[in-house]
Amino acid sequence: MRVKWWRIAFTPATMIIHTPETSLSGDEIILSARVEARRAGSDLPASLWFAFPQECAAYLSPRSDGFAASLLMLAMHFDEPLEVRGAISSRLAYGLQQWQHIFHQWRPELFHPVEMKFERLYVPTRNETAGCVATAFSGGLDSLYAVWSNLPEQQPIPSARVTHALFVHGFDIRLHQPEKYAELYRYYAEALAGVGVTLLKARTNAYTFSQFRIKWEYMHGGPLIGAALLLGRLLGRFYVPSSAAYENIFAMGTSPVSDHWLSTETLEIVHQGADFQRLEKMAALQDWPVAQRLLRICTNMEHAPGVNNCGRCFRCMINMIRLELLGAYSKFITFPRRFNYVDILRLIFVEETFPPPLMIIFKAAIKTRRLDIALPVLVVWLVQVTKRFFIDNLFYRLPLERRYRIKRRVYRQRAERG
Repeated sequence: MRVKWWRIAFTPATMIIHTPETSLSGDEIILSARVEARRAGSDLPASLWFAFPQECAAYLSPRSDGFAASLLMLAMHFDEPLEVRGAISSRLAYGLQQWQHIFHQWRPELFHPVEMKFERLYVPTRNETAGCVATAFSGGLDSLYAVWSNLPEQQPIPSARVTHALFVHGFDIRLHQPEKYAELYRYYAEALAGVGVTLLKARTNAYTFSQFRIKWEYMHGGPLIGAALLLGRLLGRFYVPSSAAYENIFAMGTSPVSDHWLSTETLEIVHQGADFQRLEKMAALQDWPVAQRLLRICTNMEHAPGVNNCGRCFRCMINMIRLELLGAYSKFITFPRRFNYVDILRLIFVEETFPPPLMIIFKAAIKTRRLDIALPVLVVWLVQVTKRFFIDNLFYRLPLERRYRIKRRVYRQRAERG
């Protein structure tokens, strides 16, 4: 039978997430789903996968929940209707409809509301989960605060106390850095066990779907929560550590406005810690020995062995300034050198995806009468705002495919190779 060319040309492009499959590889159990997408380009990976240790097999959900949450933003970016095959939580299916409208209203030029079709809706029951409480964990300020604030000493509500932490390989530590991940996992697992928290491990190639297409800072929330959704038979609550306080909410992959919409009937997603600024979190943690030994916020890990921080990248400098304002810099052993005020000006030349929280730090420096910090921070803020204006009004006016090709060529040394 001959198919007319015009019928193919005008057939609506649809992104399809196929029914998840389970396989074994070494000591890991892998959940994967084949992905079809016409508009996302030929470089798109053939499947999305999450890998967990085999001992987690009894806790893994066979549903499509985690895959739908991970890839909806990609479908929105390329304006493709999304078809999800396999079973999906009824509550999550409803929540995804609301979740996409949040990001569309935040960034309508990047994300379009799309039609979603679900092959089979399912209503899980409470007896299908062990009901444990976990938080996402990276060793950063927000995740350390999420652990600390939900330990028995600080959290009076037993059902809210954290029992597990989830450390995902493939996020800030890329898949081509397995030794780095293994080293940090051993270090973190031992330290968290000392406070009664079990560290869970996972791997995913979700970043490769975002790479050079969508800023990871926008897309990371879906795969992060997606990994927790796949552990749906273990978890009853999952904390997503907040990156900003309620008064500073902006368009980002995780948010108190959006995260809870990715809950299911048995797994509650909670955006945790937005009631405090990061400077206040740092003040709360400054005397906690675990944070003093573990705090890792560096984006330049190739030059920062172990849990140490390089002391030169954007995130290092911002947190060094916070510690200096608190008079707690010497308490944290993960920074390799003394604080240098002149280095604040280096932030002018440091690439950062989102406008930095420099005005909050500026106000704190003024309040504590630290003009030696306030003045260079103000200079950096003015330059960063100017740079962001030109980027938003020039580069992001190019077509999607052109932007993808440019970024892939300019940042080819950073490309995920795992």
